[in-house]
Amino acid sequence: ATAIVLIFSIIGPWFINSHMTIPEARLSSAIYVFYFSLTAFVFVLIQIPFLAAIFAHEDMGVYALISTIDCLLKLLLAYCLYKTSANRLVYYGAGLMIVALITFLCYTLYAKHKYSECRYSRITNKQQIKELMSFSGWTFYGTMTSVATIQGSALALNVFFGPIINTAFTIGNQIYNAMNTLSGSSVIAFRPAMIKSFAGKDHEYLGKLFAMSNKLIFYLLLMLIIPLSVDTRNMLSVWLGKDSVNTEMIMFVRLYMIYTIALVMHNPITIIIQATGKIRNYTLIVESIMLAGLPVSICLFYAGMPPFYLMVSLIISCVAAHIIRLAFLSKFYKAFTVRAYLKDFIIPASIISVISSITTIYLAAKLPTISPLLHLVAVCIISTLLTLVCILVLGFKKTEKKYMLSFLSNHLKRK
Repeated sequence: ATAIVLIFSIIGPWFINSHMTIPEARLSSAIYVFYFSLTAFVFVLIQIPFLAAIFAHEDMGVYALISTIDCLLKLLLAYCLYKTSANRLVYYGAGLMIVALITFLCYTLYAKHKYSECRYSRITNKQQIKELMSFSGWTFYGTMTSVATIQGSALALNVFFGPIINTAFTIGNQIYNAMNTLSGSSVIAFRPAMIKSFAGKDHEYLGKLFAMSNKLIFYLLLMLIIPLSVDTRNMLSVWLGKDSVNTEMIMFVRLYMIYTIALVMHNPITIIIQATGKIRNYTLIVESIMLAGLPVSICLFYAGMPPFYLMVSLIISCVAAHIIRLAFLSKFYKAFTVRAYLKDFIIPASIISVISSITTIYLAAKLPTISPLLHLVAVCIISTLLTLVCILVLGFKKTEKKYMLSFLSNHLKRK
């Protein structure tokens, strides 16, 4: 955290002043927001060990409670923004920093009070220090490449195309953040059990958990992505107002949804790789491929390509990285085979996606457009029900349905 503050405090103001396209009157506000965002990021970073302790103890009720508090505080901030006549940009940045601080204090104080291991102590075992620094360092590299990809993309779009395209990208990023949080929350219930079963060499149980988590994440997002992708214009009209919606925004949102569903599928794979402790080569290769989409996009911008090529590059990088992830998984987890992964998950998921998408597009075109909101609600209901039926018929085996219900029921009873 100290290194990040020092580096970005030097680079950030220089880059904002010399390279970004920002109206002169808003430049000082942008600098304030930069420092507020940097401080908020530090709070998020240093809360990680305490949040990890909560996950390790499977206190998901506490995680859910603090996450709810975080969401309510952000909702309150949005309401205050609506009421205030002050500089809303600065007010927003300061508000998010305060919310990050409160969330950090909640996780930290609870973990320090509840768990005896959440106390600072000197570690004298040099080998242990080396192992911990290696694991945390490579994990941090993976996290930073993800941040660099998204934030670097926003900066590149601003430099090449200006703030209007930036707005379209940011709208897509808002939807990405929401869906990424949803998928992350879905897989959290499986994470401790997957790590324990790998450590205990219970490969049959781990295989079931791996299959369930993959399908749960994909199908949950699919039920959201299909109707929103089909009726993107009406969704954005309801959200932002009809006059604020443009073609670039619709394109970015749709491509961002494809990117999201391609990206989040790494979660179950990464959990197993992290359980092995051998993450250096995995993280270095996979995350570098993910990051490569950004410089490729910049080269395409220099060649005169339109802004949406950014998302195309990121999607291709994401798919390529996923193929490498599967190769690493088959190496470290001998019970896994790519053939079974394709047969039991990818092929059924692809069939469900195609059937649901085509049918939703057809039915959405037949619906009368009385109002954007009503049309959007109708498309969401029809698409969700249709996709759910396809998932129940084609997506899960009978044994998987029973097993998933049993796993979730037992997990909820423990809480």
